[in-house]
Amino acid sequence: METYFGLADSLGIESFLSLQEFNHKLMMKRLQGEKDAKNEANEIIHMITLRANANAQRYAVVYQADLDEEDAKVIEEEIKYGKRKDALRYLKSVAKEIRLARVGGCREKMWKLIPLDAENDPYQ
Repeated sequence: METYFGLADSLGIESFLSLQEFNHKLMMKRLQGEKDAKNEANEIIHMITLRANANAQRYAVVYQADLDEEDAKVIEEEIKYGKRKDALRYLKSVAKEIRLARVGGCREKMWKLIPLDAENDPYQ
């Protein structure tokens, strides 16, 4: 089981990052003496949060999900082939646990609505 985080919106999963891999890279940078490693991590998280706030009309949500390795591979393949909506539907159906960031207020309602079908998405 591994934890992934990223941004999802009306068009599906926009970013899908391994939290363990993210933390490992950060730890390695710190061990190598890079003083800006923590700032880099904060910047990435800050950018994802800003993106969610800037695109509230697309029901953008910052998520964290616990997934089996096999399920994560399926999601990565869906994203790779441009099937972002299918990737989000799959993530929602197989995740052991999903946590949402409290970015700009409660996002649970948005999470339940996404991904939107073309006829329900005014921006598509």
